[in-house]
Order: sequence, then C-alpha cells, then structure tokens
Amino acid sequence: MLNAKKFTIVLSLFIASFFSCVNFCFSDDGTISAKEDYTIAANDVLDIVVLKDDNLTKVYTVSGDGFIVMPFLDKVKSAGLTSKELADFIAEKLKSGNYLLEPKITVTVKEYLGQKVMVFGLVKNPGVHYLKRKTYVLDLLSQIGSTEGSSGKMEITRKKLSGAEEKINVDLYALLMNGDLSQNLQILSGDSIVISRKSTQQQIYVLGEVRNPGPYTIEKDLSVLEAFRLAGGMSDFANKGKAKIIREEKGEKKNIIVNLDKIRKGDKSEDVTLKAGDVLVAIKSWF
Repeated sequence: MLNAKKFTIVLSLFIASFFSCVNFCFSDDGTISAKEDYTIAANDVLDIVVLKDDNLTKVYTVSGDGFIVMPFLDKVKSAGLTSKELADFIAEKLKSGNYLLEPKITVTVKEYLGQKVMVFGLVKNPGVHYLKRKTYVLDLLSQIGSTEGSSGKMEITRKKLSGAEEKINVDLYALLMNGDLSQNLQILSGDSIVISRKSTQQQIYVLGEVRNPGPYTIEKDLSVLEAFRLAGGMSDFANKGKAKIIREEKGEKKNIIVNLDKIRKGDKSEDVTLKAGDVLVAIKSWF
C-alpha cells in the first residue's frame, strides 16, 4: 500500500496532469472551442463551423503572418488567440456587420502545425514535436516517451525576446519521484530540449565484498548503510565491523575508515553521507 507521502505525490501529479489535459470548453454565447488554453499559431489548420452557413463553414489555414481569409470578413487575425477567443471575435464581426443575427461558431484546431519544439537525446521519438495545448514537462514526457525517466536530466534551450539563449535545467528526479511541481515548467514553442543521462560525476561506486558491486547514481543523500543495501548487502566474506571510503578532494585521494559496529549501536555520526565520485569498499574479512 502507498504511504501518506507517496499517496500525496501521486495525487498531486494526477491533479496537475488532469487540469493540463482538459479538452473542451463550452460558453453561453454560442461559441464552442477545443483545448481552450492552446494559442493558435501560423500554419495551424482550423476547422471553423458557422451554424446554418455553408459559405463560412470550412477548413482554414493560418497564414505565415497569422491571418485566415473568410468570406464577408476578409482577413481575420487568428495567431495569438485561443480557439474560444477567435470564435468570439468571428461571432462579434458577423453580428456587427449584420451578416448573421445570432451567429453560432465552433472553432477547432484540426492540425497543430504552428507551435513546435525540437527534442533530442534519450527519447523514443526524437525530432519535431507539435504542442497541442498549453504543455508542461509532465505532458511532454508522456508525448515523447523518455527512456530515462527519473534517472535522466532535461535541459531546455530557449530564445529570449532579445535573441539571446538561456539554458533551463529540470530536475526530473525531484519532479517524478518527489512530486516537486515547481519542476513542471511550461514548454514553449521554439524550445530545444535534450534529455540525457545524469553525469557520471553524480555516481558513487560500491566495491569489494558486496553482492552487486558497481556504479550507483546518487538521487538523494545516501549513507554508507544505504549504499550497501543498494548493492545487495555485504557478502559472507565481508568484514562486518568496518568499511572504507576512498574520496578525492582537491586532487588528492584520502581513505575514510567507517566503524560499522558503532553505526549499528546507534552512532549515526559514523554513517557518513556519500558524495559524488566516492568509492565505498566493503573490506574482506580474513577471519
């Protein structure tokens, strides 16, 4: 069963995902729009239905400068508006121009070709991806099929209005494992995103008399006993009384002897927190 913390995390992620995926919005003024939070962009294909008017009901492509051309109304600015805002605008123009008394408008984005991002790295579907609504990191991970999940890292390269680029790092472990929704950033059109493995500098090595020796990624503060458990525990030939940490500081390696007996007796000061690059060695017992 889930403990209280895990339940809270799962519930938080579910709520965030639910509210970012609401597809339809209905209004009292006769306009209906899909995915209301999506902002229409150049090259999007729109399906516009004007009730009881076949001349206006058709599929429109937003031009490069952000307009569609409609009968009676000529050029209609569409880019930068949500589907609902565009539906409201068309209805108001038709009514004020005496073309229709009570226009009923439906605007749906048929093809999302305007807002796109580039995704590279350790994903199942690298390349161009189109944003179909207001999109956040959780939404994008689901869309692209990341192969790394919480063990990977995400770097977003984004152009500012000044033309300068900024790098934004997302802590996927904090988001996916701890439910830190501050990491669930909005993805914007034009973003270039790379998902990769965390640097080997974020690893420790557990060697010697353990059941599963090798490198382990540090996702949080990790103590000596936790590291040994991660490596499957100490073997039958290990010295159960002490272990050794090999740590490099300022270019020099030093050995730290850990008294395991004291830790088991409750002396937590001996249960050293490991750092990236540390080598934890379970010493062989000769007795």
